[in-house]
Amino acid sequence: GISVNVDITERVVLEERLRIAADIDELTRALSRRRFYEVMGGEQRRAARYRRPLSLIMFDIDRFKEINDTHGHLAGDQVLVFLSDVVRRQIRDSDYLARFGGDEFLLLLPETPLDGAVRTAERLRAALAQQPCGELGAVKCSFGVCEYTPEETGDDLVRRADRALYQAKAAGRDRVAADPAFPSAHPRAGWDPAM
Repeated sequence: GISVNVDITERVVLEERLRIAADIDELTRALSRRRFYEVMGGEQRRAARYRRPLSLIMFDIDRFKEINDTHGHLAGDQVLVFLSDVVRRQIRDSDYLARFGGDEFLLLLPETPLDGAVRTAERLRAALAQQPCGELGAVKCSFGVCEYTPEETGDDLVRRADRALYQAKAAGRDRVAADPAFPSAHPRAGWDPAM
């Protein structure tokens, strides 16, 4: 009887470790892409239901390939860890940071309209510029920002943030761009979820 309990306990511990591993990016300790989409879905429903603002920031490291090519992939990993640590210190407990893939990150900001998200992105950009990452120096990033509109899917929102990020890159990198399609599409008074 006792050995069965031990086996079950070990299995429960292992399953919990696997679940956490699936939810968290091992290198940066940010949320995994899959877990982020789950969280984002819940936050989108909440934002739509209660007519609350919700914004998304997508950002990546400028010239990350050059860092890897010049200094090696371990240096690249070091930059990713550094970046996620700096960002985590700058954001609220209610914000969600995820590693989207490679050097791309997503930051979901509940209760934050577009202008607040742009200010957050500018603050992150400045914080990274002021703190050198070892001998690699300042880590420069580009940021794309957008605000959720109730008819959007998670993929729509990510696509708009990606489009804004692309604009920031095209405008010369190391800057913040907001998606112009919806200057502030936050559903205020009069919005009808049935429409």
